[in-house]
Amino acid sequence: MIKQVARTIIPRWARNWLRAPAGSITWIIESLSFTFGRIKVIEPRTGWRIKCHPTFASTMELHHLHDPLQIAELNQFIVECKPEMIFIDCGAHFGLFSLAALHFGGPQATVVAIEPSPMAIKKLRQQAALNKVTDRLEIIEACVGRTSGSHLFVPAGVNSSGYFVGKTGENQSSELVKARCVTIDEIVQSMPKPPTHIKIDVEGMEDDVLFGGNHFFKSNNNVMIFLELHNDVIRSQNENPARVLERLVQWGFELLNDMGQLSEINVLVNKPVTRLLARKMPT
Repeated sequence: MIKQVARTIIPRWARNWLRAPAGSITWIIESLSFTFGRIKVIEPRTGWRIKCHPTFASTMELHHLHDPLQIAELNQFIVECKPEMIFIDCGAHFGLFSLAALHFGGPQATVVAIEPSPMAIKKLRQQAALNKVTDRLEIIEACVGRTSGSHLFVPAGVNSSGYFVGKTGENQSSELVKARCVTIDEIVQSMPKPPTHIKIDVEGMEDDVLFGGNHFFKSNNNVMIFLELHNDVIRSQNENPARVLERLVQWGFELLNDMGQLSEINVLVNKPVTRLLARKMPT
């Protein structure tokens, strides 16, 4: 009862700030320090230096320098970066993988980064400017889904670094925000050349993203897909995560785990989250 009243009286954005006071204070301090000129320089991998907002640095250090699974995910992506690569980053967040593609893909690499959260988009634009890659990094404020239009999300706030998450039956309409929705097929049609690499990290909307790229994924034999499959989130929506991988296999993709080894669907869906590479099998 008290929780319901609080949801009614206190706006979602305010509850997000109050839910994690320490994180909220840190976010404010880092934002203020950036406003007054503080820029951090980090080196995620040897020879790859990034100028960044303090919040980007904190998030990077927390996840991609100390989490073995996310370290392996980034390493796998870097290994597959190629000169002149064309990368679509679905769920780009602050843009770490976009920046990796632009660095390890060389000066001719280009990126289309797609992210629905205004909070994350702001950081992404700051990162592009700091690292002087705005001419090679197109940023689209939208989610990627099944059809073009719009989609409703719940903003998770600073405690989750600005992520948007899918709505549930518990969420009131006042807690939801509407984001523009685009499809892979729509984005590909607008590009001069088709993408060579696509990353999909969309918190349970993986099947929608693939469905919205149905034409491209069926017809293109060269693209690599870096997929973060949120198995538990998908199951909580009464859906089967295996369906996502079955769709890829039907299109001719083989599935490799985060160690680069061929893997079966029943193994890949056993974890809460699975990070994998899908590529077309040689003919």
